[in-house]
Amino acid sequence: MNLRKSVLRVLGVAAIAVGTVLGTTTTASADPAPAAGWWPYGGTFGALGQNAWCNGLVDIHVETDPTKPAWAKVTAVSRGMNGNGPEWAANPKCKLNVTVAWSDAIAPFYHTTAMPAEFGPEPGASVSTEIHPSSGLAMIGASTSYADPTTFQFQPQISYGGGQGFFIIP
Repeated sequence: MNLRKSVLRVLGVAAIAVGTVLGTTTTASADPAPAAGWWPYGGTFGALGQNAWCNGLVDIHVETDPTKPAWAKVTAVSRGMNGNGPEWAANPKCKLNVTVAWSDAIAPFYHTTAMPAEFGPEPGASVSTEIHPSSGLAMIGASTSYADPTTFQFQPQISYGGGQGFFIIP
């Protein structure tokens, strides 16, 4: 009987020690990182913007942070925009209202948010927004549309394709 109690105590102390070591090392080393996911059609879309027929490519990146459950950061990165005419020469900025949309397990299951952007001819400019999909599998996408998703008014822009993928959210 005495041996059984000693073994149980040793196992209990070992389990607490292992749990403490694993718990502190995994949460302390967690940093935002690219989300685990799959882009079936790619994470890039071509956009036609709101100034002088400006156009270019926009890459979409999704990051998650293991210390923040049900959180993701969506970033749109320009590859450089082009335009035509005197309007572009006077103001070489391509205005886009990027719509970020996600489907998850939270009713009404489809959510959108606007991410206004102004990209110039230099590649690398970016804008970001934080979204809060539920933990687990989420479909996240971004594109531009001629219809504003919040006011349903016309806006002179469109995208070809759209970055849409399926991601695991911690």
